Amino acid sequence: MAVTKARQYDAKIAAAIAGGLVGFCIGPVTGSMIGGAIAGKAGGAEFAESGRLIGMGIGLVAGAAMGAFLVGRPGVTRWTLGLAFALGATAFLAGFVGPILLTPDSPQSPLLGIFVTGPLGFILGAVIGLAIGVSRPRDSNRAV
Repeated sequence: MAVTKARQYDAKIAAAIAGGLVGFCIGPVTGSMIGGAIAGKAGGAEFAESGRLIGMGIGLVAGAAMGAFLVGRPGVTRWTLGLAFALGATAFLAGFVGPILLTPDSPQSPLLGIFVTGPLGFILGAVIGLAIGVSRPRDSNRAV
């Protein structure tokens, strides 16, 4: 069954909105971490705030572009989302359980997995999965 142009256009719009929302949620966390890391101890809160705003904008645009790009490419979508969730879950568990085992008295131990390693693992997995999916031959990207 052939997909009409209008349906594919609607799917791209929906995917762009969903991708933009995901980027809008992950971007501020990642951007504020990077801004704070660049500023170091000498910098004030304005570096983290600037990083948060820049990360939000980049996440919104990149998420929307990736969402629209993945429509009609099932093989690339499988690689991108599969590695994003696999690496994100692994990084989340490492950041969540690892500090609990190493420092059981610290109440902030699980926050590393929630705010740092989980989102960064998800982003890294999506980028690696996108690179693998795009580099594979077109025939192997077809849905089975």
